[in-house]
Amino acid sequence: MVRHPFLKIAGALLLTALLGTVASPARGAETWLNLGLGFGPLRHPPRQLFLALEVEHLVVDRRFSLWLAAEGNAQGRWVGGGLALRRPLGRRLEGELSFGPGFYPDLSHLDLGSRLQFRSSASLVIHLGTRVYAKLSATHVSDGGISRHNPGVETVRLVLGLPLGQRR
Repeated sequence: MVRHPFLKIAGALLLTALLGTVASPARGAETWLNLGLGFGPLRHPPRQLFLALEVEHLVVDRRFSLWLAAEGNAQGRWVGGGLALRRPLGRRLEGELSFGPGFYPDLSHLDLGSRLQFRSSASLVIHLGTRVYAKLSATHVSDGGISRHNPGVETVRLVLGLPLGQRR
């Protein structure tokens, strides 16, 4: 039995990705597993490393995606999902804008105001081949003014994307 909550979340994300791969009728849809390392918060100490796990399902000629993510370390975990839009910037380069809601199950080590937090990201995606990409993301997480205290958190992430399933 898996006892660590982050591992339970990771397992749920993988199961969701596998089901999405099998069930997706969209032509050209692809499902990717993104594994990464992040650093932050950038403005508020203590600055720490955190792990990032994301399942991204790219549809509509790989320009639009749905994602589920889990990020965390000893200080806290964030779980969420959302939408992303990619645009080509060159032969192997893409820009990506992403937004989605999520929550922190435990705020005992964090001073964020609300458990509900929204993540917005701007990323640069570099295709290292047809079967792998790297993504560098600048991210802002905030409750959008839901609570009186809303410091927001900025982080950076470096992610490696690996295909779970592809449709041709």
